[in-house]
Amino acid sequence: MAALEAAAGLKIFAMNSKSIQARAGYRKIQKAAKLAREKGLKYIWIDTCCIGKSSSAELQEAINSMYRWYQQSCFCMVHLEDADSVRDPDSVLRRRYDIATILRTSRWITRGWTLQELIAPKALAFYDQDFSLIGSKKDRAYSLMGLFGIHMPMLYGEGDNAFRQLQEEIMRRTPDDSIFAWKAPDGSLSRYCGLLAMSPDDFEGSQGIEQGRGQFATSSLGLRIEARFCPLLDEISGEMWDDSIFALPLGAIEKGRIIALLIRRLSASHYTRVAANTFSHRLNDNGKPEAIYIEHTPKIPKIFRSRAMHCFQFKFDSTVYRIRSAQPKQLWDPIHSDLSIDPEFCTNNGSDNNGYPGAPVFYGTVRLYYQNRNFPLACSINFGHNLVTGRVWLKLLGSASTPVEPNWRTVCQEPKSYDELLRPEPLVQVLNISNSEAVRVTVHYGLHRGMISYIVHIVQQKYMLPPVLRT
Repeated sequence: MAALEAAAGLKIFAMNSKSIQARAGYRKIQKAAKLAREKGLKYIWIDTCCIGKSSSAELQEAINSMYRWYQQSCFCMVHLEDADSVRDPDSVLRRRYDIATILRTSRWITRGWTLQELIAPKALAFYDQDFSLIGSKKDRAYSLMGLFGIHMPMLYGEGDNAFRQLQEEIMRRTPDDSIFAWKAPDGSLSRYCGLLAMSPDDFEGSQGIEQGRGQFATSSLGLRIEARFCPLLDEISGEMWDDSIFALPLGAIEKGRIIALLIRRLSASHYTRVAANTFSHRLNDNGKPEAIYIEHTPKIPKIFRSRAMHCFQFKFDSTVYRIRSAQPKQLWDPIHSDLSIDPEFCTNNGSDNNGYPGAPVFYGTVRLYYQNRNFPLACSINFGHNLVTGRVWLKLLGSASTPVEPNWRTVCQEPKSYDELLRPEPLVQVLNISNSEAVRVTVHYGLHRGMISYIVHIVQQKYMLPPVLRT
């Protein structure tokens, strides 16, 4: 208790007791409490001082509950008091660690409670006798090297990159494309990723997948894969659902069916995986063999169009304006300044102004107010997205022409004439809101919270009156 209170910055009489400070567990408790405080934790449980062993009832409760405590902890540290880190002879500042050798020779590995301490916690870190970090349980890629006969340099602290490198090494040794047959915890047609898994956990449901041969290789342009991919068809109409989304069949098999991944075209030959939490089996014979490239972290081009967009996300270049309200208000997230595109809130191009019958056109609006001016309305930004064509449009209205709140959808309709199938540049509109001020709104494609979205930039600029021609 003295060590814990000292780590908390408290001054008590017991701290002056040399007998307490000389105890073997004193320094361990003090250092552990210091690490916990550095991680922003308010509580720490230590077996040497948190179990009243004089009480048989308390001891039994601790034994029965210990696994659950470890399992529910946010962080667990193992102090290897007999582990002396090997110092690099060329530098007194840098250290080399052979975690396997250290654990093999440490008393901790022989204890009765070691197994549950190793398995139960989600995050487990090892510290040597000087409380220097040796390694953690999180870097699991290295523990899989022996299973695949892989040899690669170990760089502790690189996190997810280690698992990606492990997959790349496996791909160099085998043509089995079942390595791509993994599922993420969640996903959608607007969330993008590469073909390589982020964690071994992504393969949790892959027990029934049979191996399959494929043609793929790593390159400077990304992962090159050659396959006969085909358009994604609508389940009802049988027609192409989106001309930027395709099904990429693998050689791997699941329950007798070919596994296909959903991919989205970003440019002529570059693609990204979407809806990574599912496989597709809607295939046809119209596909043709083609070589494509998929980067581990694909880049979204500014010139792009698709039916499957996540949201409209708003950004400002200054604090002059703020968004006071947005519609549909159920989809507005004021924390992230985005309006989700939800098919359930689509309408049939405005013919039904009282409900959302589910036709494939999404409308939205935000009302732009001046910051720190008693919120007078500056303008309204009205926009739409067609879930059939992937078209986006924008309409700015001044305060005088902005309708009252209940009638906001009357000004959001899709333009009658819209000849440009794919705009050569971002969508831009400028509205003069006074004799000296204008609002410039730009819409382009980008990523917001990991999903492909419309990024709406709102800029205040000076309005220059046109010159007067004199005769």
